[in-house]
Amino acid sequence: MITDTFRELFETPVETVQDVHRQLKRMRRVIVWTGERETPVTLYSWVGAATRYLLLKRGVISNTKISATEEEILQGEPVVKVESAERHHAMVNFWRTTLSCVLGTLFWLWTGWTSGNGAMVMIAVVTSLAMRLPNPRMVCIDFIYGTLAALPLGLLYFLVIIPNTQQSMLLLCLSLAVLGFFIGIEVQKRRLGVDGRVGQYD
Repeated sequence: MITDTFRELFETPVETVQDVHRQLKRMRRVIVWTGERETPVTLYSWVGAATRYLLLKRGVISNTKISATEEEILQGEPVVKVESAERHHAMVNFWRTTLSCVLGTLFWLWTGWTSGNGAMVMIAVVTSLAMRLPNPRMVCIDFIYGTLAALPLGLLYFLVIIPNTQQSMLLLCLSLAVLGFFIGIEVQKRRLGVDGRVGQYD
């Protein structure tokens, strides 16, 4: 229960830091006079914490070397270990990435696929980066649609356009520029499958 003495101290208005310091000094004197047993634990703890805060604040403002008292206060404060809120999702993503990379490596070594290194890069990027987005399911659908759309376009360029434009560097650059131009427009519109298509061309 808060006594009338403390009520008067709390009712006294303060405007500056010096006023707060004086009021805390008076409260400490009252606590010493009345004793800890007659002082509520909440009030006693609050006065102590406010006093330590003012002491550390003065040291920060003065920009001087940490004193022995300040060092004792800092060492007495418990270190709060903050655990990541995404720990479970990170573990799931870790195992997903590990299994995908292992399976991709085994498939690469078993088949002797010449473009297996590119596939490994795509697996690592999709599983480690894209799956951290808020909606990984839509990222997967976007990637699959983009891959399916990249197949006919890739065949068209590698079997028809690029062989027929090799005689002229200008035509070859124009054909690639046209592809990049339209893909850039689609990326800006955020159409489904465009991100996966860009990844396939990269």
